[in-house]
Amino acid sequence: MAGAFADGTDISGWSNLYFKITASSNLGSDPFNYADYWYFLTREDGNGSDYFLCGNITQHVKYKDIAGYTAVLSLNDGDAVEGTNGRCLMAIPQEEMTLYVSYIPKQISCKKLYADPAAVKGTEYTTEDPLYDLSQIKIENDTTAQYGSTKKYKIKEGSKLPEGLTLDGDQVVGTLADTAETTETTFRITGRNGSVAECKILFTVEEAGYKETDLNEELDAKAYSDIDLKGHSVVILPDESDSTGKKVSIYPDDNHDGIADNGKVLKIGGESSYDLSSRSIYGYKDTTPYKGDVTIYMYGGSIGRLYGAKGSSKSESNLAQVDGAVGLFIKGGQISYETAVAYYANVKKAELYAIDGKMYRYVYGLNTATADELVFRFTDQAQMVQTSLKEEYKMYIASQSTVNKNAEITVGASGSRYAFANYNGNQISDKSSAYGFSKSTVNGNVNYDVIGNWQLGGSGTNIVSYDSEIKGDLNVLINTNSYGIYGNDGFYTTGSLVRQGSVNNLNVTDKTGANGYVLAADCTLNNVRVKRTVSGSVRGKVTYLSGKCTINESFYAEDYIDKKLPDVCIGGIYTINKDISARDLKTLDGAEVTIADGVSVDYTGDAELYGTLINNGTFTCKGDKNSKTTLAGTFTNAGEVTLWSATTLTINSSAAFINETDASFWFGKLTNSGKIINDGVLQQGVSTTSIGNGVILTSRIPEMGASSLSYYSTIYYKAELIYPEFCFEDADKVPVSIAPITASYMKTSGIEGDDSVYIKGGVAVMVTVSGTPVEGLTVDTITYKNGGNTMTKQNETLWTANMPYAPDSFTINMKNDTATVITLDKTEDMVDTAVVGVTTTADKPLYDLTALKITNDIDSETAKVVYSLDNGSILPSGLELKNGKIYGTPKKASETEQTVTIKVCGKNQTVAAFKLTFAKVAKGTPVMETPGICYGIAGKTLESVTLPTSKLGTYEWADAETIITKAGTEVYDAYFVPEDTANYDWSKANIAEDAYEVLANGSVRIKVKLTVKSEKQIPTYTVPTDLKGIYGQTLADVTIPETEDGTFAWVDDSISLGEVGSRSFKAVYTPKNGDIYENAEDITITVMVEPAKPGFKPELDAITVKQGTVLGDVELPDVEGGYYYWYTAKTTVINEAGDYKVCYKPSDITNYDWTETAGWSNAHKGIILSVRILVGEEHAHTFVWKSDATKHWKECTCGDKTEAEEHTFNAGEITKAPTTTATGIKTYECTVCGYQKQEILPKKEETPDPDKPNPVDPTPDNPNPVDPTPDNPNPVDPNPGTPEVTDISKAVVSGIVNKAYTGKAQVQSKLTVSLGGKVLTAGKDYVVAYKNNKNAGKATMTIKGQNGYTGTLSKTFNIKISKGKTYVVKSVKYKVTKAATNGKGTVMVTGSSYKKTNKKFKTLKLGKTVKIGGISYKITAVNKNAFKGYKYLKSVTIGDNITTIGNSAFEGCKALTTVKLGKGVTKLGSKVFYKDAKLKNITITSKKLKTVGKNVFNGIHKKPVVKLPKSKYTKYVKLLKKAKMPSKVTYKKIK
Repeated sequence: MAGAFADGTDISGWSNLYFKITASSNLGSDPFNYADYWYFLTREDGNGSDYFLCGNITQHVKYKDIAGYTAVLSLNDGDAVEGTNGRCLMAIPQEEMTLYVSYIPKQISCKKLYADPAAVKGTEYTTEDPLYDLSQIKIENDTTAQYGSTKKYKIKEGSKLPEGLTLDGDQVVGTLADTAETTETTFRITGRNGSVAECKILFTVEEAGYKETDLNEELDAKAYSDIDLKGHSVVILPDESDSTGKKVSIYPDDNHDGIADNGKVLKIGGESSYDLSSRSIYGYKDTTPYKGDVTIYMYGGSIGRLYGAKGSSKSESNLAQVDGAVGLFIKGGQISYETAVAYYANVKKAELYAIDGKMYRYVYGLNTATADELVFRFTDQAQMVQTSLKEEYKMYIASQSTVNKNAEITVGASGSRYAFANYNGNQISDKSSAYGFSKSTVNGNVNYDVIGNWQLGGSGTNIVSYDSEIKGDLNVLINTNSYGIYGNDGFYTTGSLVRQGSVNNLNVTDKTGANGYVLAADCTLNNVRVKRTVSGSVRGKVTYLSGKCTINESFYAEDYIDKKLPDVCIGGIYTINKDISARDLKTLDGAEVTIADGVSVDYTGDAELYGTLINNGTFTCKGDKNSKTTLAGTFTNAGEVTLWSATTLTINSSAAFINETDASFWFGKLTNSGKIINDGVLQQGVSTTSIGNGVILTSRIPEMGASSLSYYSTIYYKAELIYPEFCFEDADKVPVSIAPITASYMKTSGIEGDDSVYIKGGVAVMVTVSGTPVEGLTVDTITYKNGGNTMTKQNETLWTANMPYAPDSFTINMKNDTATVITLDKTEDMVDTAVVGVTTTADKPLYDLTALKITNDIDSETAKVVYSLDNGSILPSGLELKNGKIYGTPKKASETEQTVTIKVCGKNQTVAAFKLTFAKVAKGTPVMETPGICYGIAGKTLESVTLPTSKLGTYEWADAETIITKAGTEVYDAYFVPEDTANYDWSKANIAEDAYEVLANGSVRIKVKLTVKSEKQIPTYTVPTDLKGIYGQTLADVTIPETEDGTFAWVDDSISLGEVGSRSFKAVYTPKNGDIYENAEDITITVMVEPAKPGFKPELDAITVKQGTVLGDVELPDVEGGYYYWYTAKTTVINEAGDYKVCYKPSDITNYDWTETAGWSNAHKGIILSVRILVGEEHAHTFVWKSDATKHWKECTCGDKTEAEEHTFNAGEITKAPTTTATGIKTYECTVCGYQKQEILPKKEETPDPDKPNPVDPTPDNPNPVDPTPDNPNPVDPNPGTPEVTDISKAVVSGIVNKAYTGKAQVQSKLTVSLGGKVLTAGKDYVVAYKNNKNAGKATMTIKGQNGYTGTLSKTFNIKISKGKTYVVKSVKYKVTKAATNGKGTVMVTGSSYKKTNKKFKTLKLGKTVKIGGISYKITAVNKNAFKGYKYLKSVTIGDNITTIGNSAFEGCKALTTVKLGKGVTKLGSKVFYKDAKLKNITITSKKLKTVGKNVFNGIHKKPVVKLPKSKYTKYVKLLKKAKMPSKVTYKKIK
């Protein structure tokens, strides 16, 4: 609708009414396109159409989306709504409407494509061949010429170019002055959309003769040919104007930083870009060694083949030789056929860094090559891909090559990217291969990290090491869910880590556990360590060993599922020295595993035990009814084995469990198909007679589940024969034997050296006497069951009985019918010297029976007297009878007499009885142990202290409620309660007088003193919240509230709060009770940083323009902290004076709150204000001369120009004469505008003349010669003629400002000298000399008149060093943390001016102080990341004033070997020396070190030597252990 409804008509609820919309924008064009619900009508006058929108709904309005602008839409001057990608959701009213689209400039950004330039003295740079072309800077987020103005380039106010250079449009031109210095210049670039960005460019000044690489001179590059770079390092950039995406341009890169040097392109066939998609590029091909590094950076385009170094064949004489690093850095583009760092080549270091781009067919790190070091990175968006022909492709990290030292490998595509893709970019399923190291040798270590997608197709091959020899460690990290081979069925199948060949030590860390692979196949390994963590829902199947694998030393693997108990697999020769708790447990076939004494191994799931296992500790299955333990090898138990009763033990047919003497074996359900050999305690915990068909051979009575051992048919009991050998004639033959009647009922252990026999219980057993007794002797009886039973005599040689269900001894008893019975000189005796705990020995027995005199015996050298206890006689506990002597250690005291009968069997086999009475066994005298130190916690009671343990009794506190009042060492009263008072007399123990007490209940206790060493408690506190600060403040401005129990303080309150938002800072908590609580350090407190109020108020002076000027062409002035752009439509034509709107766009709207500033527009995120524009008629032209390097003109402030023409220079004047040691200067001046240019005069040749004195420098003492090109290069004298002679000391001087210290001489560039109302001209009317104008402090400038002006005038200004500024001293960067001129200032080390790859930076020595601008500053800290990644840094010395070394300060310094920390160091941040693999020598002189962060020493040399202060030795060892100090460290003490 375009009309109106009748008055009073309520249409608010109507639908499907369309209302006319009229659109406009600040860019002049009609911005409306269409909407979700719209209509149009062609106008009757034929001039376009009218547009209508459906009202009373919310719909998308489509507008013209213009690059470089954000659109903000409003209807009928209502609320502004920001659109996105040409669409804006708006509420449409029920009325005719106007749409206004305000296009707000997006913030442009600048990206330098080329390296900063080197400016050479004596070279004239022109617009045809400029020093630097700013138009080469890539500007992003800008608009097109159709919707914007031209781009503008200017030098930021306060910045400057090196002396002699000027900015002509977008080009830096001119000739350097002889005094020019290297300068960093800041350019302000105004985009077509009006937004402004800054770009800093460093102009490095070089002396005359300096030559930059020009590839066109160095190379013979021809069209349609391969390119030999001859050792030159280059950058390959894509031609973005090429629609095929194939063309590239090649630029030199002498400093190997990946940035094209000065934009000097290699031209081929006269072209700056070319199609090399079917051509090869060689970094170096020659067999003559190239001295230096060769790098190639590729950012796009297409190359056929790319080689870092490539010889012509694998013959040694044809190998390319590079005495340096060779690197390929692939960051985009595609390589059509082959990529190789070194191919048929010998290099020092080979590096491949591929983070983007596509590589086809073949990729090699090394191919038939040798490198000292190898780095291979294939990550992020880098891919190997197929063409549409679906050809097979292969990747080799090293093929048939040698790495003399170490290799660092990182592979894996990021995000959804596939590292190995088919021609459509999807996961490849065809045959393809990644062989890693193939048929190669690595003499050092290999770190192989898989961090992203690294899967190949189901018919592919994915191997880390194939048929290669890795002599060091192969450390594999798998941190991805996509590794190995992906099968067509959608399940993970297997790839291999090591297949064939050999690896010294294989260490695998699998952080996801989602991948299936074979760890090792058909190879030889020394040691293997595996840690695998299943972090997701998918668990891949891993086969540890496949085929014929040899483990020379040990194998240990842990497999965690959801961070619970791991599955553990052990192989090789491995001793378990620490406790293990596992879910499942497995020992590999051929393993030789030993559990050390005191070590516990337990598991809750299943166990598969292959190889041999020796247990000297405890071995426990804590599982349930589903837990199964399978023994498939040999298990020898000398400790304790407990398999919970619910679990099942299966012993395979070829397996054996050997339970040694003093060992115990407790089990539940048993399926035994093998053999159990028992000499210890054997006990079953379930009631069952089903134990399998295997055998149990036992020398002790087992405790089985059934009520009677007769229920078990597979238990065999040890049967021993005891007989007097001397009673038989043939001593060389065994005279007796034992066997069951049925031979199968007897077993042997099969253990070498064990000839024992085991016979099934209850079966008939026979003893055969095959020997002949000596004359006069016969076999009397054969007894068993300790002599209680006698075998049945079948004949003179055969005796029978039933085998007991217990181990037994069968004793052959002889008799002599003709002999006289022996008699003893005494038949009884008494012993009264037995004492508990007092040991007697065979040499000094308690009683010696061999001293008894025997009569009526025979005299025989072979026969012997035998002494044995009579049936029923028992010696006191602890004593034994052996070879006629009673000795041992009595265990139980007794006041009752005990008599034993001892049978004495003479040599003639007659027996006499002897009775020995033990009058008593006296109580022993115990020896009190010295209790160890107890450890407690201050503030708690003694009850919380763990008391010492003793085998003799227990300790208890005299008063357990006693409170430990402070940390330290203190002695407290306690009691020792003996356990055994029946057998020991504790009143006679080595105790203090009156320490022995007998209580009313008869119990005994002994007073003792126990030493308690108490540590302070970790305090409990509540971290303060809701702390607030303002941007620009430091932590000193934020007060932490005090608590009832302690106070918080910032670690460093000089730290800036930083940007707006939630920020975390470190604080310490100091408890009020310092005797009990320790300080809590490293507390993180959050501060909400709020925006500051801006102190800037934008305002603009009136601007004068010509009538008819388009607003967008009117240049707005620069402003610090932001920029101006036109708010009024830029297409507006200015025909008369008026006020126009501009927007001040602050560069920082995050940290400053502009919303309360007048004119703030939330839509524009800027301040809208008016500026007065005057048209040309309203002012009189005021022309001033302006000029550039080639021409001059007169220009008015309104922009009008006139009298433009080229300079007319005079014949020139030598303003500085050349000498034999310095060049000179000849100055030419334009006769029209006064512009000056300079010519550098060469040095004079030295021609000594003995008759003449040395030439004198015409300007010897003037340290500040007249600037030939002052700030006003074209002075115009408004009053020509000879000036009136005037004393310049009466002049008025303005424009003097204080300067910031930079290390360079400071001058006043905006100086204005006025005399008598006239502004004098520098260089013409006066000159200025400076004194003390380099260092911080007060500088003096002296103004001296000339050319008619006389006298001098001195002025001063200050040169300041400010907090927060960074200065470089001897290549080290220092940031001022506290500014002071009295020597109390402080600085923090932030890094080095050297690049991380600079080989010169090998040593860092930080002293106590550093002089900056002549003032000493204490060096107190090393900032985080300060020297991270400096490749060649070898030695670091930290000064004594440095207290803090920040996080990662020296991380990744791979050459670092030696570090010395000064006396003041109190804190080491996290990862300070992380992955400094060569760091071996560490000296810590500080005695104040309190805090050591995480992973400080993780990844350093495996066997470091660390020197520590003697007084802090123990404390520091604990600190450093927590910081991942390697376990093989050697500590040494120093003073």
